[in-house]
Amino acid sequence: MDPYIVLGASPADSDDEIKRKYHELARLYHPDNFAGSPEQEAATRRMQEINKAYELVLAMRKGGETRVLYSDIRRLITEGNLAGAEGLLSSMDDRGAEWFFLMGSVYYRRGWYDEAMRMFERACAMNPQNPEYRQAADNMVYRARNYRAASEGAGGLGWSTCPPGYRCGLCLGSACLCQCCGSSFMPCFYR
Repeated sequence: MDPYIVLGASPADSDDEIKRKYHELARLYHPDNFAGSPEQEAATRRMQEINKAYELVLAMRKGGETRVLYSDIRRLITEGNLAGAEGLLSSMDDRGAEWFFLMGSVYYRRGWYDEAMRMFERACAMNPQNPEYRQAADNMVYRARNYRAASEGAGGLGWSTCPPGYRCGLCLGSACLCQCCGSSFMPCFYR
């Protein structure tokens, strides 16, 4: 989840407010409060989640380890927590190639293909040697080219055989799946 949501806070809160909210939750869910009760295990898990969220917020605010943060963002995207991933990305000052690639992945998963393409192209321009970034951008170009061909009646990947209501959704969405998920090209379901 978005670490701010876990803490019941927002990125606009001051550092002192974030700290106060963290301490309130820590007092409430500390496992010692539940010693010997059936809720002790759940409290321990919740406390770990609260600690991790607080560490992430501190790292983001101090410009800390972005590599660790990027792996967390990739995990959120894979889990489908796009709001959490976008929240973490938006709060970052370091906007390198990986940032643009991950934001493009969020946009892609939301179906915002134009924005995704712009982000993937920017990631490629910043780091042209990265094959993951290049594949994502190339897949978007491929997808756009075939979408145009299909909508102009020139065929495409069998999309002309799709039921009319699915041409812009199911087939196109399966032609270029999010690289974060480890998925790859899939043929049209309606061939």
